[in-house]
Amino acid sequence: MEKKDNKTTKLNKSKSKKVTKKDIKKVVASKDEVKVPEEEIIIKKITEKKERKIKVCRRDIIIAVIFLVIGAVVSFLMFKRAPRLKNGEQVAVSINKYSVSEQDIYNDIRTNNGLNSVLRMIDLQIVKNYYKGSKDEEAQKNAEEQAETYVKQYTNYGYTEEQFYAYYGFENKEAFIEVLKGDYLLDSYFEDTLKNNVSDDEINSYYEKYGIGKKVVYIFSEKNSTENLDKIRASLKKGTSIDKIVSKYEKNTSVVMNPKVEIDYASISSYSDEVASYVKKTNASSYSKIFNDSTLGNVFVYVDSAEETPSKDDIKDSIVNAIVEKKKTDDGELYFKIFIEERKKNNIKFFDDAYSKQYDKYVESHTKSQDN
Repeated sequence: MEKKDNKTTKLNKSKSKKVTKKDIKKVVASKDEVKVPEEEIIIKKITEKKERKIKVCRRDIIIAVIFLVIGAVVSFLMFKRAPRLKNGEQVAVSINKYSVSEQDIYNDIRTNNGLNSVLRMIDLQIVKNYYKGSKDEEAQKNAEEQAETYVKQYTNYGYTEEQFYAYYGFENKEAFIEVLKGDYLLDSYFEDTLKNNVSDDEINSYYEKYGIGKKVVYIFSEKNSTENLDKIRASLKKGTSIDKIVSKYEKNTSVVMNPKVEIDYASISSYSDEVASYVKKTNASSYSKIFNDSTLGNVFVYVDSAEETPSKDDIKDSIVNAIVEKKKTDDGELYFKIFIEERKKNNIKFFDDAYSKQYDKYVESHTKSQDN
C-alpha cells in the first residue's frame, strides 16, 4: 500500500500526465461519502495536536495552582501554631500574654541539667563504639529484668504501671528500658576499663599482701584500753573455748566483737591494712598480739580455722576483681575520672561557651583530689 504522502505527490504531478480510469476511481467518491483532500487531513491532525498540547498545559497550570494554595494554607496554619517573638525566636508555649520560646527552654536546660544530658549522650557514643553491639543483647535482657523489678515494687503500693512511667518522666516501658540499657552499658564499660588497666605488678603486690585461703576469724576491739582484751587473750591461752569467751563478753559494752567472720583473698582487702596484715599472718587456732587500728582502736584477732592459700594463677581473675573493688572503695570519684579521661582521648570539644565553662568546673570538682 502506498503512503498518503506519495498519493498527494502524484495528484500534484503535471497535468500533462495521462490519467487512466483506474486513477479516476481512486479519487472519485461514492454516493454516500465525500472524500476530504489529503492536505486538509494533515492540517486537521496538526491542529488537534496543538489543541491537546494546550489542554495539557492548562491542566498542569491548574494542578500547580492547587498545590500552591495548599502550601500556602499549610504554611499559614503552621505559622499560627508556632508564632515568633519580635527577636525572631519561635514560641514553644504561651499562656495569656506570656510566651516561652524554644531558646528559653534550651537555656534553662543548659543551665540546670543540660551538661549531664550532653555528657551522657557523648559517653554512650564512646561506649557503643567500643562494644560495637557485642553487649546489646546482654544489656537488653538486664534492662528488661530491672524494669520488671522496679515496676513491680511500685505497683505493689497500689499505683499503675503507667503512673510509674509518668512519675519518673518516661513516655512508656520501652523508653524506661532504653535508659536502663544505657546505664548497663556505661557501668559495664567502667568496670571493663578498670579491669583492663590492672597491671601484673598490681596483681603480684595484691597477692603478696592479701593472698590467703579462707579463714574463720574473730575480731575483738576495745576503744580506750586493753584491759578486757588482755583477759580474753589470757583465757584463750589457758584453753578456754572461743564460744565460751564470746558468750561471756557479748554483753560487755567495752568490748566490740565480730565473731565468725569468713575472710578470704577477695574480702580481706575491705579491712584496714592493720587488720588484714594480722589476719594474713595468724595461723589456725591462734591469736595475734594486741595492735592499734586507726578506726577500731586496740585490736587483736583470733583465727579459728584456715584453708590452704590457693596459687596466684588459680585466683588471678578474682584478684583483678578484688583490686577493682578496692579502687572503687578507695576513690569515690573514680567513675567520673574514668569517663573524663575517655572523653579526653576522644577529643571532646565544646562550641558553646556556657557548656565549656560548666565542664571545666565539672572536671575540677571530680579530679581535685588528685592534686591534693
